[in-house]
Amino acid sequence: MKQDIKGRIVMGSSNKHHALQEFFDNNRLKCDECGCLLDPYYRSLRIDFKSKFEFSYTYEGVAIVNQRFKDFIQTEGYNNVIFFPVNEKNEFFYFHVLNNYIEINKEKSGIVYEDLCKTCNYPSEIIGGFEIYLKQVDPLIDRFYTTDVYWRTHYSYRPWVVIGNETHRKLKMQKFKGLDMFAKVY
Repeated sequence: MKQDIKGRIVMGSSNKHHALQEFFDNNRLKCDECGCLLDPYYRSLRIDFKSKFEFSYTYEGVAIVNQRFKDFIQTEGYNNVIFFPVNEKNEFFYFHVLNNYIEINKEKSGIVYEDLCKTCNYPSEIIGGFEIYLKQVDPLIDRFYTTDVYWRTHYSYRPWVVIGNETHRKLKMQKFKGLDMFAKVY
């Protein structure tokens, strides 16, 4: 049976940078037991960043965009997306989606958490999720969303950014460098 595509996961190229510079030296930011970042929205504001990509991810799964991408988001009126400068140059920005959570059907998506930390409750591994199924029945509207499931990337956990089909169409038309993979969400 063919599944209807409800949206897409926003994926991008690696910019080969760390967004957690202070994390490695600051024990207050990480769990004493497993070493994971305790605040999934922590960002370093002091990284020396250059990239040929207009949309990319750091090693920790933090999305960074350039001014053209930021302008597109603001022109289109996506008011649940905010930006923080990566550094004082204001050429690149951390990209963050606010308050638009969508629930993933973990059972149907085959997602399993393994070895939960007794201190922070983060799992050491997340298995599955090769095909993502949402709990909601209707396709996603023209908007940005984040998942209720957090995915482990190195020392941190991040939700996936998901978009509606119309948002996907608009982004493809812009041909942003680095924004080239859109996994299907059912």
